[in-house]
Formats: sequence, C-alpha cells, structure tokens
Amino acid sequence: TAQGAILTFNPTSITSPGTNSFTVNNTGNLAAMYTLTVGGAQAGDWSVNPGAATVSGGASVSTSLTYNRAVLPLGAHTGNISLASSVGRCGPLPAPLTLTGN
Repeated sequence: TAQGAILTFNPTSITSPGTNSFTVNNTGNLAAMYTLTVGGAQAGDWSVNPGAATVSGGASVSTSLTYNRAVLPLGAHTGNISLASSVGRCGPLPAPLTLTGN
C-alpha cells in the first residue's frame, strides 16, 4: 500500500533547563529529508543539532536541543521548532514542538 512519509515529534513539548533531546519519527514507508527551524519570541535561546537530516520509513532521528538562557528578560522564555520537508508524498507536517525555558 502506497503511504509516503508520516513525520511526528516525540515529545510534542519540552520544558527545559540545559540540554534535552527529542526525536523526529517517520511512521510511513518513504524516507524524508527535513529541516528544523527554531522560532518564537526568544528563538535565539535554543539551538538544535542536527538542524537537518533524513529519516527512513519506520525509523526515528534523535535531535539534541540546547537551551542557552539569556539573562533578560526575566521569567519563562518561549519558542518552538517547526519541521519542513519537501518530500513529494508526505502526510501533514506536525504542529511545531513547543518550548519553554526557565
């Protein structure tokens, strides 16, 4: 059965001091190249590695997320990670991964 790539994040949100990891999962049957972009109010407080990769059908890619808290503004910092893929047969892309740093 033709299916294509089906990409998701796990987990779908991270509350973080320091370094964490998340995965990009592909439950479909077609490999997909993708890129990750950090956005939101304090996007500069986070970095991801790798920022782009290929995930095979039925596989996952682990990604490192580092929160580098800026001193100001005080309080919780927020951001998100969006996934983009140009693979021809791909299910709807996942909602952005939400980020909160303290």
